[in-house]
Amino acid sequence: MQEKDWVDILSALLTPTIAIAGVYFAWSNRELAQKKHQDDFDLAEKKYQDNFDLAQKKHHDDLDLAQKKREDDLFDRRYALFEKIIALWLCYKSVVSEPSKDHPFPFDREEMGSLVFKVGFLFDEEIELVVNSMMQFILSPPTSDCGVVPDTIDNLPRELFEKFLKIK
Repeated sequence: MQEKDWVDILSALLTPTIAIAGVYFAWSNRELAQKKHQDDFDLAEKKYQDNFDLAQKKHHDDLDLAQKKREDDLFDRRYALFEKIIALWLCYKSVVSEPSKDHPFPFDREEMGSLVFKVGFLFDEEIELVVNSMMQFILSPPTSDCGVVPDTIDNLPRELFEKFLKIK
């Protein structure tokens, strides 16, 4: 074979060789791009999941905090009402034991009615009945019997309010 034949043969093989090399480079770039795209997608999915988990945890923490705040607010309202009821009873006992025109009973009927009304919302029926009976006892003449023995009212904080105020 002559030299010209080799040149013709190599020239003829050059175009398909370049085409095959181009297809190989295109295929390898495509594979690389797909891998990069999958890695980016996996990273984005992981970031999304991490952010979602963080947001969900924050939401639960916020709910727990809100629940705790509601419980604390309810306790504060119950305790304030409890203190008013005890103050009312102690004031009544002191006015009855040492009546004086200089120191009239500091609670009026409207204020006592407001206490009874609030007790119905913040406590159970048992406490509401006892407080109603206590108010009837306070508002009635000393000789009448309203169904409440004063000694039972003296134990009011310990027995009835314990489950609401968690007094130990």
